[in-house]
Amino acid sequence: MAENYSAMTVNERLFAAGLLDEYDLAKASGERDRINAVLRQAGLQQDAKGMNRQIKGSVG
Repeated sequence: MAENYSAMTVNERLFAAGLLDEYDLAKASGERDRINAVLRQAGLQQDAKGMNRQIKGSVG
C-alpha cells in the first residue's frame, strides 16, 4: 500500500487501510502476534508494554 501515514493517528491509519475491524478482532483476542500482523500493514507495531509505535523505515 502506498498510503502516506506520517501525519495520521493509529486509528486514522487503520481506517485508511481498511483495517479497523480486523484490528478490533485482533485486539479482542489479546494475541500480540495477531495484533502486530494487522498493525504492520499500516506501518506500526505493538511493543511489550502495549504501545503502538511506527516501524522504523516504514512508509509513512
